[in-house]
Amino acid sequence: MHSIEILLGTARTGGQSSLVLQPSSSEQIVDIVKLCLEKRIALCVQGGNTGLVKGSIPIYDEVILSMAKMNRIIQFEPYVGLLTCEAGCILQTLETFINKYDYTMPIDLGSKGSCQIGGNISTAAGGVRFVRYGSLHSSLIGLEAIIPGSCILEHPKILPVLRAEIRKTDYCKSHAKYGKAHFGAAVLAISSLALGHFGTGRLGASYFSAGHFSACFSAKLSLETSILSCMNNVLKDNMGLHMPHLFLGAEGQLGVLTKIRLRCSPMPESVNIALLELNSFDKCLRVLSLSKKYLGEILSAFELIDKPAVECIRENLKDGGILTNEISVAMALAFDIPLAEQN
Repeated sequence: MHSIEILLGTARTGGQSSLVLQPSSSEQIVDIVKLCLEKRIALCVQGGNTGLVKGSIPIYDEVILSMAKMNRIIQFEPYVGLLTCEAGCILQTLETFINKYDYTMPIDLGSKGSCQIGGNISTAAGGVRFVRYGSLHSSLIGLEAIIPGSCILEHPKILPVLRAEIRKTDYCKSHAKYGKAHFGAAVLAISSLALGHFGTGRLGASYFSAGHFSACFSAKLSLETSILSCMNNVLKDNMGLHMPHLFLGAEGQLGVLTKIRLRCSPMPESVNIALLELNSFDKCLRVLSLSKKYLGEILSAFELIDKPAVECIRENLKDGGILTNEISVAMALAFDIPLAEQN
């Protein structure tokens, strides 16, 4: 990867970082985060760098933590469709891999050839197949993350460990009993050690103040780094808070994602696509309503192409595309046809 791409990415703007780190293991990331906390160095975690909101590029001179080498596929269980991989895996690579087992990823993006699954989780990406598969909340089963703390935390044993750790603080001395309601607050409190500002994907160690943290939470915890492992195989897990969901959409605020476990869906036998030309947005809503009613679960994508996008298509395609000049909006629909419904 060229240095200009690391600094700028798709957004084509960025800071002046002079150091890019590319760890290849969770243990290396632990060492990096620990050192940055000790030296008060801001850290910008970077995935595929395909976003347009500038969340994965440095603002000033932060150290860039690239996840490009955390790209191993660990395991796929075809009987239940569970995929376990590292956070730096490219979405298209994962799709190609599980297609061999007649499964498909629950998310599809235009940037799937470059974006990483860790970034998809961190940004709670929806993708074009949201209509069929929903958000990643319905597919995320487990994850591993590097967080600030003082011990290795392993779910489901994490609650007793956290209680034992926080009992050392002034806060716990005045509160002898802790229920599940305090669990999330404890995790967020420990994670807040690394947060100075809530910028996307950044562990703002340079802004961290131990005194400020102590005043907010009446606690003083060590500036160590932990591996939070929530890699549960149980699909129906109702043991308290579902920890992985706290990291979905957190954009790096709670820690660095290193491993992901997702539930994948059986691959449809065929996919049909329809393009409709309409002259008003109200008709788009009508088509959406009718599609949901008569197509049900086989409707997998429903994308709006507004007038500026239609004009862009006409200007850039040699033949002007298949869209006529009279329309103001177009709809692209996709249908996943299972084998049982082929006939």
